[in-house]
Amino acid sequence: MKSLSGLNKFFISFLIINFILPFTFSVNAEITDKKEEVNKVLIEEFKKRSNINFDSYILGAGDSVFIEIDDIPELSGEYLIAKDGTLYLPRLNEIFVEGLTLNELNLFLTEEYKNYILDPVLYLRIVRYRRIAVYVGGEISRPGFYALRGSTKKISISDEKLDSLDAGLEIGRKDRALLPSSEDSGFETYGNFAPTLFDALRNAGGITPFSNISNIKVIRLNSISNGGGKKETTLSLVDLITTGDQSQNIRLQDGDSIFISKSDLPIREQILKTGQTNLNPKFINVFISGRVNLPGTTKIPTGSVLNQAINIAGGTKVLKGKIEFLRFQNDGELDRRLILYNPNTKIGSRDNPILMDGDIIRVRNSALTTTLEVANEVTRPFLGIFALQEIFDRGN
Repeated sequence: MKSLSGLNKFFISFLIINFILPFTFSVNAEITDKKEEVNKVLIEEFKKRSNINFDSYILGAGDSVFIEIDDIPELSGEYLIAKDGTLYLPRLNEIFVEGLTLNELNLFLTEEYKNYILDPVLYLRIVRYRRIAVYVGGEISRPGFYALRGSTKKISISDEKLDSLDAGLEIGRKDRALLPSSEDSGFETYGNFAPTLFDALRNAGGITPFSNISNIKVIRLNSISNGGGKKETTLSLVDLITTGDQSQNIRLQDGDSIFISKSDLPIREQILKTGQTNLNPKFINVFISGRVNLPGTTKIPTGSVLNQAINIAGGTKVLKGKIEFLRFQNDGELDRRLILYNPNTKIGSRDNPILMDGDIIRVRNSALTTTLEVANEVTRPFLGIFALQEIFDRGN
C-alpha cells in the first residue's frame, strides 16, 4: 500500500508538471494576450481620430447613460453618473467612469462583464446630457463663463440618412438594426443633443462687427485613451452662417474654452448674415443725445451704421456740430471719435461705423447754437429783472 501510495504521488506529480501546469500557464498567457489585444484595439481606435473626431464626448457627473446588454434585460437600464463620477451597476456595483468617452466606457464595461457573462454585447447611448460650463472669450459681445444644457428633440428621419446624421445624435448599433428599411417613409425617434459652438456664441451675446468667425479656437480636455491633457483645434462658422453647413458646429464639452479672433476691419456682410439667423439679437440698443429730434436709448436693427441710427432717432436738428462717438471695447480701451456728419458717408467707414450694443452717440452743438445758448444764459437773469420791474411798475 505504501508503494502504491508513493506511485500515486509520483503519477500525480507527473501529471501536474507535464500537463496541468503547462495548461495553466497557457491559459494565463492567453488571458494576458487578450488584455494586450484589447488595449491594442483601444489604442488603434483612438489613433484614428482626427479633427473630425474632436467632437468625442467625455462623460461626467450628471450625464445619464442607457446601457443595454444583449439578451439580458435585467441588467439593462438607464444609469446616472453620480457627483463623484461613479456609476452603480448590477453585479459590478460602484465603478468610476468620469473622463471616459462612450466608446471607452463600452470597452471597459464589456471587459468587466466578462467575469459574469459569456461574450457580453453592450449598446450604450447618452439619454440626458449634464449642464456644462464653458468659457467664451476674444472678440465676442459678452465674454465670460456660461452654463449650457443640451436638449432632447423629437425628430423624423429616413434610413438612408442615418450615415449623415449630425454627431450630436446618439443611436446605438442595435437601434440601427431595428430601424425601418429605406422603402419606409421614415420614423420618429428622440435625438439627444449636447450644446454646440453656435449655442455658446449666441449665449455670449453674439458676434461683433470685428469677430473673425473663420478663425475660432476651441481648447478641450483630452480623453484618457488619447493620453489626457488638452488639445485644440481651429474652426470656422462662415459656412454655417452663409449656407447652413453644420460640419464645424461641434458639440461642446464641460471645460471647453472658446476664443474668437479679431479682424482688423469690420465684416458687415457677416453681421448682416447673422442678423438673419438667431446667432445675434435682431435688435441692439444705442444711446443718442444732443442735437437730434428723438434723443435717448434707441433700438436699431443689428448691422445698422451710425447714420442709420441718427435717422431712426428722428434726424439731426438744423443747427448742429460734430458727432462724438464713444465705444467701450472688450480689451478695456475706449474708442472715441469726432465725426463730421455727412449723410452720404460710406457704410462701414470710420465716420459711419457699424454699431454695437451700448455705443454712445452725441450730436454736438454748432458754434452758432453755442453762442445763442451762452447769450440766453447771460440775458435770462436780466429778463427776470425786467419782468420783476414791470410787476412793480404795474403796482404803482
